[in-house]
Amino acid sequence: MIRAVGKLVVVFALWLFVVALSPATAQTDAGLAGAPIRADTFRTIDKYGTICPKCRAEQTAFHAAVDRYDAQRAEYDRLAEEVRQAADRFVRQRDEVKRLEQALETLPLPLRRVHPGLDDIQLFGGLDVAASLAGRGLVRQVGLADHAAALVMPMAERVPPGLAARLAGLLDGDRGHCLVLLDE
Repeated sequence: MIRAVGKLVVVFALWLFVVALSPATAQTDAGLAGAPIRADTFRTIDKYGTICPKCRAEQTAFHAAVDRYDAQRAEYDRLAEEVRQAADRFVRQRDEVKRLEQALETLPLPLRRVHPGLDDIQLFGGLDVAASLAGRGLVRQVGLADHAAALVMPMAERVPPGLAARLAGLLDGDRGHCLVLLDE
């Protein structure tokens, strides 16, 4: 009976030793299943120089898993920081646009928003063909340049060179126009 208990104690001690040497994995707060627990039993045992050659391979695999986990966590942290910075930039730009709109409202001219795809008839006016044919006489369509206004153009970086030249001519014409170009 005493020998059976002794064998049981020896088997339990060996099992405990094997469990202590195996790398532990668990779910971490980062949500990465199977991420290694930071309690590193290999380094503790290796301090005493007692790791066998077979266990060295397991130790190397364990440390490689820890390094991969650390790299993933650093990448997630970097991406989270980029998202936070982008949100901050969006809020700052939104506030700047609001301040610009408030400043534009103080201009003594009426505001007209124009698109970079504006054609000459919309800008300078011209013959309204449909109305002329229906009324049996020439009907002129009024353009934005006929009345003094503050022309606000978002996406100014997309303005074709021809429209840019016509807008420059409109500003040089002393008709009282103001042009505000917004570059996204």
